[in-house]
Amino acid sequence: MIKFFNKKFIQGVFLLSGTIIGVGMFGIPFVFSKAGFIVGAMELLIITAALTVIHLAYGEILLRTDTIHRLPGYVNIYFGKRLKFFSSFSYLIGLMGALLVYIVIGGKFLNNLLNLPNFGGEIIFWAAGTVFIFFSIRQLGLIDTLINTLLVGFLAYFVFGALPYFREITPPLYSFDNVFLPYGVLLFSLAGATAVPEVRALVGKNSGSLLKFIIIFGTVIPAVLYFFFALSVAGVSGINTSPDALSGVMGFLPSYLLNLGMVVGILAAFTSFIVIGLTLKETLYFDFGMRHWVSWAVTSFFPLLLFVLGVANFIVIIGFLGAVTGGIDAILTLAVFQKAKKLGKRIPEYSLSLSKTVIYALAAMFILGIGWEIMHIIRS
Repeated sequence: MIKFFNKKFIQGVFLLSGTIIGVGMFGIPFVFSKAGFIVGAMELLIITAALTVIHLAYGEILLRTDTIHRLPGYVNIYFGKRLKFFSSFSYLIGLMGALLVYIVIGGKFLNNLLNLPNFGGEIIFWAAGTVFIFFSIRQLGLIDTLINTLLVGFLAYFVFGALPYFREITPPLYSFDNVFLPYGVLLFSLAGATAVPEVRALVGKNSGSLLKFIIIFGTVIPAVLYFFFALSVAGVSGINTSPDALSGVMGFLPSYLLNLGMVVGILAAFTSFIVIGLTLKETLYFDFGMRHWVSWAVTSFFPLLLFVLGVANFIVIIGFLGAVTGGIDAILTLAVFQKAKKLGKRIPEYSLSLSKTVIYALAAMFILGIGWEIMHIIRS
């Protein structure tokens, strides 16, 4: 295995882990503090293992298929147009929901950083982002790399910087009243299948076997960093841990550390808002035949409308996106994976040996997660 630790391996792991690590991480300390650290850590372990399998399965789908697509494209190849429509609908909901998440969290950090009035940060964030999306202004790959570096670096720096400020008041170790609360948040925060095709392109056609090890390390590393980030935030703010992580540690940590976290969070949210917004706009334009300005208007104003209507609870939104749209994507990935095993036109450089028991167990977990999340929202 030593031969795999080369330049492409390091670049691939950084690309995948940097894509996975995003604004969802700011919600993890809160759900850990509510469910308890033992419960949160166990769910983190289970979901990390499950999503590692999903990412590996998606990687094998790529290796068994001649052409590269997003998940709806693979669903169309192996199952036809009817299931593709369902997959595309889930995909679009996921993109629109993600835009809403970035408005909420990016605006929140702007409000705190600049001391703006209510909703001022959200409107500024949204308006700036929609200009980039309208003119299709893409950030350079160098900027994406820089933002990913800042996120990973901030996580490590924050963990060590918060250690001297740990307090005796700590959140409970377990709380069965909120046992399922971390589930959707963790799924949202650890999902990284969208980066697997980019990693596949990075390693090249003759190095497909390297993809397997990159996916494993690239998925596990963010989970480890998330755990210590949650531990450090909750260790400082205790039972007062806030949904956005940073608001709850105000007054306990040095202002420079908080400001750094907010700046990094704003940059991460803004760059992701542009990438997801352009993806959604182009999907509506090319795949659904909308005019440019119509696809831009739908992309820009639908998330804003949801925010204005009061859909602004950060934890609820990412919990829904992770459990429901993320769960649907995971189930479809498993289904396509099984089909690709039989119908794929390439011999893959690696092949997973997943028993039907494991596949059905994973599918059952995702189905139960979808059901629980929907019932939880209805009851709330």
